[in-house]
Amino acid sequence: MQEPAMTATLTVIDISIDRQRQETDSETTIFSALRFENGVAVDRFYECVNGAVLSDDPSDFSGNTDEQIRNTGTIMEDAYWQLIEFCDGSEIVSSHSNSDVRALKRICQEYSLPVPHQHITNLDAIFRLRFHEGYSSRIAEKHLDITTVETGDWRDLDIAGKAYLELLKDGM
Repeated sequence: MQEPAMTATLTVIDISIDRQRQETDSETTIFSALRFENGVAVDRFYECVNGAVLSDDPSDFSGNTDEQIRNTGTIMEDAYWQLIEFCDGSEIVSSHSNSDVRALKRICQEYSLPVPHQHITNLDAIFRLRFHEGYSSRIAEKHLDITTVETGDWRDLDIAGKAYLELLKDGM
């Protein structure tokens, strides 16, 4: 595999909102992002906003480890602004942009926050056009011969970033 095309900075984001229990309105919002500079992953962002404390053990939240959930007390507004700051100056890519954009719009509406004006590239749409199937890490590995040493959620973000860079190199 050739070296990926270089772009100044690229940030791959993932925003997930997980319901804790059916009988409550509690949910956990997880913001993850992996920043690439010159084709190399250089920085990680992870914030977890818990709607209500359901457990004293952070690993109970969405099956994440203590290392992943270091700031379960973060409030939504702080996590949002930290994500915006982390992404500043970079192109933003999402492997499932529709759900990430919906989550961002919902957060902005519920917390009276400004909607980000920066475009979020939808990797899933690019894969549907190019390979006639939606994006997944497995499909990216298969079609683009991408590998990673990352594990867990970081693995998915790393593969998404590498896939996007490979597609840029190929002229999408």
